[in-house]
Amino acid sequence: MVYILPLICFILSLIAARFAIKYYKDSAVWIAVLCLFGLAIWAIFQGRQAHGWDGLGYMILSVLIAMPAQLGLIAGAIWGQTRERG
Repeated sequence: MVYILPLICFILSLIAARFAIKYYKDSAVWIAVLCLFGLAIWAIFQGRQAHGWDGLGYMILSVLIAMPAQLGLIAGAIWGQTRERG
């Protein structure tokens, strides 16, 4: 599960960003990247404030869900931009 969850988040956001760029919804992709960045920062902050297993849950949210989704959106946006120009 540790490997599957980030992979699914990465692939789904990669595909979503690719199609969003294809249909000229560039701003939606970058807004989603900023929202996921905010979620990751919030989860890291909350994880540092919590004690015990609660902090681990916040870090899992940040590292295994938000960050792979961010990377997928960015990679999909770059992929979509290069495919549209070429």
